[in-house]
Amino acid sequence: MRIRESGLARHADVLIRHLAPSARIELAERPADHKDGAAASHFGGLPTLPAGTEWPRWDRGDHLRDQIARMEERLKERPKATALRSIADGLRKSLTEPVAPLAFLGQIDLAEVHVSVSLPGWPRDGKLCFFYDWSLQPWGFDPSERGSCRVIYCACSEFAKALEPPSDVPEGARFPERPIRFVPEWLLPPSLEVSRRRLIDPKDDDYHDLRRQLISGDDDENSPIHRCGGHPQEIQGDMRVKCQLVTNGLYCGNPSGYEDRRAVHLALGAVDWQLVLQIDSDEELGWMWGDCGRLYFWARRPEIAQADFAGAWVVLQCY
Repeated sequence: MRIRESGLARHADVLIRHLAPSARIELAERPADHKDGAAASHFGGLPTLPAGTEWPRWDRGDHLRDQIARMEERLKERPKATALRSIADGLRKSLTEPVAPLAFLGQIDLAEVHVSVSLPGWPRDGKLCFFYDWSLQPWGFDPSERGSCRVIYCACSEFAKALEPPSDVPEGARFPERPIRFVPEWLLPPSLEVSRRRLIDPKDDDYHDLRRQLISGDDDENSPIHRCGGHPQEIQGDMRVKCQLVTNGLYCGNPSGYEDRRAVHLALGAVDWQLVLQIDSDEELGWMWGDCGRLYFWARRPEIAQADFAGAWVVLQCY
């Protein structure tokens, strides 16, 4: 109804065909009759994983050395840039202990998601546990960031228990458990293309307003938007090409990766990338990604269908 009453009513049939289901994630209160133990779906707290699972760690050595080298190149051009020098010094300090544990952000019970909304091609049960490097907060444009995020799938048939974090997980990266609930939403993509031709520009005011109206409870545009599946609320543009290029070894922190001779062919596979989880900066959860930004966990659709999240990639965008 909103589409047919919008300023884009002439495109209503096309817009409706491009709607995608999504589960908006809202913080919930723990029910009074809740028994001891973790909620099936929650942010923070402890992950529920099969016995014997090791806490994810990331060997950041190669990434840190790459970052230091880039900082040193920039310092040659700007030797008095004290901020750059401070960053480089911080990276060198981190290099003394290159292997670090990831922070646990939360877990999603897919059976709970499917009660609210059906995500085509997704497993209908099992849990997804999400981990990320809280201290460095990689942006997702460098192939050397492989390992900075982990998405672990746990089948419902596997005996699982709460996994305690190792002692070297800093207090600032341990978040209190908050139960969550899922609200169904139907979303339009950030931009609309038909047969590789852009039909509606993402900067079109009518399209922007329509996309916002489709988001439940979005009276306050500054409220956090967490979601599972569907389309992202982008801050700095399309991420699918970046995911495709970076995971195939091209650096995308500058134009070099996009201009590489392999990029045109590789970019054809960008359509396979699907948003798995969007996590917003949220004061209530103690989360700040960059400067009031968002984390976006992505995976390829064929791998999602196989419950294989080993190739998941994370992108950080902020204002």
